[in-house]
Amino acid sequence: EEEEEEEEEEEEEEEEEDEKEEEEEEEEEEEEEEEEEEEEEEEEEEEEEEEEEEEEEEEDEEEEEEEEEEEEEDEEEEEEEEEEEDEEEEEEEEEEEEEEEEEEEDEDEEEEEEEEEEEEEEEVEEEGEEEEEEEEEEEEEEEEEEEEEDEEEEEEEEEEE
Repeated sequence: EEEEEEEEEEEEEEEEEDEKEEEEEEEEEEEEEEEEEEEEEEEEEEEEEEEEEEEEEEEDEEEEEEEEEEEEEDEEEEEEEEEEEDEEEEEEEEEEEEEEEEEEEDEDEEEEEEEEEEEEEEEVEEEGEEEEEEEEEEEEEEEEEEEEEDEEEEEEEEEEE
């Protein structure tokens, strides 16, 4: 009977070890999934940065084109200044107003883009917090399982005594 009890205890221990191995494998799979999610988030951030850089380059090109156009207009204005000084002053004022409006529009667009980026960053942070909460819940479950195993071992030892 003692041999049978020992065999049963060994079988139970083997089963417990198998369960632990399965739990560890599940944890590893979850960690791999979390790593994949983090990599995806990093790729999204890199894509956003590339988009921002492209937008900045486009803005720089537009500014250069505007500068070139302004230079050409200035040259034309200088040539016409001798004959039409009054008209040129009015044209310059109109151009300045248009430029200010364009700058205000550009600033509004930039502010909208910054707000969108902030919202995306907040979403990424919220996802990170949710992942941390899930990890904490998993750790609590593991601790509860370990406590249950400890209690079972204590009960088995008491029974053996």
